Amino acid sequence: MAILNELPDPEAGKEQEPALAAGRHTDGAGVSLLWQAQPGLQAQSSDGTWRHVPAIDNCVSVHLGDVLEIMTDGRVPATPHRVLDLGGPRQSVGFFLEPALGAKLSTPEPLSGSADDEAARGTYGWHLLRRINGYGEAANLVPYPE
Repeated sequence: MAILNELPDPEAGKEQEPALAAGRHTDGAGVSLLWQAQPGLQAQSSDGTWRHVPAIDNCVSVHLGDVLEIMTDGRVPATPHRVLDLGGPRQSVGFFLEPALGAKLSTPEPLSGSADDEAARGTYGWHLLRRINGYGEAANLVPYPE
């Protein structure tokens, strides 16, 4: 004989967060191309809605990255995306188009440091280092040039 709960389940009907293989992020590159064999990739629209990126044979999805957002002063935003953990193996191949480390992306305010620090600030290498230092495990692995 099954025992029924007399009170409704307080979690019933609530939106459950999906299990994630990779949480919400944007790519640091300028443009990313991603081929996927199985579904699971989602992109976030400007209204915050997560939309499935279908896994279609012989197709790639195009994601705009942080470099393009920086170079256009925010006019072309990077594509936020995530990967759902659907419980099985997942195959994907990415291509990331990145500028040279010394490529100038922006002209930020000058620092009160050395001429070398001034020249490096605003380059792709400088922004990449800032991004890497934002990851908990990699924070301060290489000193941040501030």
